[in-house]
Amino acid sequence: IRRPARAVSMDLDIDPRGSSEQFFDEFTIKYLKNTLSCAPLWVGSLEYDKVTGKPFKLMKNPLGMIKLWIVPRGDGSVPPMPIGGGADLSWGTGATATCLSMASSRTGEKVLEYVNPHIGPMDAAVLFVALCWHFNNGDGEGAKLCWEIQGPGIVFGRKVIELGYRHIYYREDEDALGAIRNNKLIPGWNPTPKAIMALFSQYRDDLKHMKFVNKSWVALDECLNFVYTPSGIEYKKKGKADE
Repeated sequence: IRRPARAVSMDLDIDPRGSSEQFFDEFTIKYLKNTLSCAPLWVGSLEYDKVTGKPFKLMKNPLGMIKLWIVPRGDGSVPPMPIGGGADLSWGTGATATCLSMASSRTGEKVLEYVNPHIGPMDAAVLFVALCWHFNNGDGEGAKLCWEIQGPGIVFGRKVIELGYRHIYYREDEDALGAIRNNKLIPGWNPTPKAIMALFSQYRDDLKHMKFVNKSWVALDECLNFVYTPSGIEYKKKGKADE
């Protein structure tokens, strides 16, 4: 069986360029951008209690940072649906963005995107909890929320727990070798090299086979900035690919 050039270069370490190629297939990403991506159907913000995280209603605003690929009702609510959200946190200094992506677990379609480089982890926790409560399944259960427990994610997670939100992702307690230490469940996702590879591989497969439908051109384009390295997967912005 012939092995991919990338696998050979990584194992033998004879071609640094080959060992740093893109993780996501460029043809697939371009195809998805050209055939599935589209402008959001709604742009605006959420009115919510900035202390408790209680949501009130969505407000249309062309300058808002909440982008939806569904259309809210006239009263600012959204149709009930089983939904999950993944958050990537920053310190809010403007260097990198805090992001939230939400998708329907029934259809696999992305319905919400939020990107803001100027919101701190504690403020983001209140907003994201409010969004999770607003996007609920109709039976009183809000969206399932997952976040990376590293750096600002630690501060974010503590605030989420403080707010009393419990429909969240829990991981099993593992030692450094990946063995389960006890039956304790811990909030948040731990970005170990093994976990990162598994997550990105699943995401790549889901995009290719349209199990996850991401209609955001910007989010799809960002995929082209992830590359293989000898230590795993890294984000290395190299400029936009030709369209």
